[in-house]
Amino acid sequence: MKKLFTLLFAALFANQVFAQTTIFFEDFEVTGAEVYTVNTTGLTGAPEWDYENTLTGQGRLRMNAGAGFSKSGTQAATMDRDPSGTTQINYLILNLDMSAYTTADSIRLNFSYMDHGDETSANDAVWVRGNNAATWINIYNLLPVTTTNGVYNDITGLDISAALAGAGQNYSATFQLRFGQEDNFPANTPTDTDGITFDDIELLLSQTFANDAGITQITSPVSGCGSAVYEDVTVVIRNFGLDTIFTLDASYTVNGGAPVTENVSTTILPGNNFTY
Repeated sequence: MKKLFTLLFAALFANQVFAQTTIFFEDFEVTGAEVYTVNTTGLTGAPEWDYENTLTGQGRLRMNAGAGFSKSGTQAATMDRDPSGTTQINYLILNLDMSAYTTADSIRLNFSYMDHGDETSANDAVWVRGNNAATWINIYNLLPVTTTNGVYNDITGLDISAALAGAGQNYSATFQLRFGQEDNFPANTPTDTDGITFDDIELLLSQTFANDAGITQITSPVSGCGSAVYEDVTVVIRNFGLDTIFTLDASYTVNGGAPVTENVSTTILPGNNFTY
């Protein structure tokens, strides 16, 4: 019986922690096969993005570097150097109007990247800033030398709001996110020689509701039902919401039977647990 309880309560928990809304998503599929080697404001098909490099005509951004470079679809953003030579730096910069948000909002960043052979450098990283005149804040170091060439790495849940608040910044109409790559050879294939590709970049807003509770675990029985005809089942209920809970309904099924609902009367403060 414990196994059946576990499946039901885990589902309740997973669906009631928070809701996530996508603020921005970019898979570069609306771009073509453009190649950028000079500083560019507003990419074709992706006007929110800018490209910068330190060696004009030698730093490079490709929107379709070839088979195996994209994570989804056919397009992605590959930064490298061509021809090979001294080390140079590429930046891919996202510009968004985020004036509708503050750092009190829980905004997270997800993205995927693939290393093509880069040695780890200071500019293999991701930064954020609240406006286009503020100081860049490093939020993630890619460390490509530690990854497998030609394999995508999925980065999820980077807390943008916490990073801004910690630096005394806030969202604005000129909010920016910057992806960097630094090295001195081209990406000839997904596994050779230098360069980094970015794809499926997403900003998410996590929202907590006033009334939001879920069952997080079963504390007994520990290893299934005993031999008794009747057996107590003890669960932990957590208040994920913003308001204090005074009463709620807990529902369960046993061995595929009809759902049973019990009313729980207690006081559960926001963020607190109650054992029932």
